[in-house]
Amino acid sequence: MVSGSALVQYSGFYNDLVAQARAAMTTGKTAQEAAAAYAVPARYSELKAPPQSVRTIRTSLYEGR
Repeated sequence: MVSGSALVQYSGFYNDLVAQARAAMTTGKTAQEAAAAYAVPARYSELKAPPQSVRTIRTSLYEGR
């Protein structure tokens, strides 16, 4: 079972990933460029963000899903 604090931390991590994707979209970057430039923020350093997962999430956001 996932603890409440872990869930809150993951939620913050995911929200940050989405916010960075939206910011990249406004600057004209492609989903692939945005994914390649992504780095996990220090406050979430213990969480994993495999490149393929980041690309999948970014592509979904760019496609409006």
